[in-house]
Amino acid sequence: MVEGGRIDYAAHNNDIMGVIYDTLAFDEVVKTALDFYFEHPEQTLIITTADHETGGLTLDVDTDYIANFEFVYNVSASYGDGFALLYNEDISFSEYISQLGAMGIYDLTDTELSKLKKRFIEAREFEYEQDEIDTEASIAVNGIINARLGIIWTSDYHTSAKVALGVTGIFEERFAQAEDNTDIANILADILKVDIGP
Repeated sequence: MVEGGRIDYAAHNNDIMGVIYDTLAFDEVVKTALDFYFEHPEQTLIITTADHETGGLTLDVDTDYIANFEFVYNVSASYGDGFALLYNEDISFSEYISQLGAMGIYDLTDTELSKLKKRFIEAREFEYEQDEIDTEASIAVNGIINARLGIIWTSDYHTSAKVALGVTGIFEERFAQAEDNTDIANILADILKVDIGP
């Protein structure tokens, strides 16, 4: 079993780059599983799904539902991926802004600068736990990236959107009628002849 849990962390921060690259990393895991399946098709069942959706990612109506993915190529770092610079109490706002170039942000507007400065000050006043990401500041930075990219998020938390279920291999037809996450567990238990209770 492999969990692509960092996709969820990125989505909580509305961090599109984190979502993209962690999804690509998960895709590599699925490819490895498929390679094994092609060698052992009668013994392999691959199931990919999620326990929930996070963030409500969608294309922006203001960009005619067309994302500017060319902007992605300017981004070489993700805010939520070890980029929480606000932990460094010695860094100035101008130094903080200069570091954002790694995320493709070079030409900030006055409005964007004002929003970031507000978040920067608020984040300094908040006492974070050691393993906590400065969510408000990261969402402000990621908001600039998202706007330039042409996407929006409806939340920074879990949503009620349905998640995909992909099944390949032996017994795959058994999952065609699965509608709830508990159906997956019950079908697997039946295949494996395991009693998981009521």
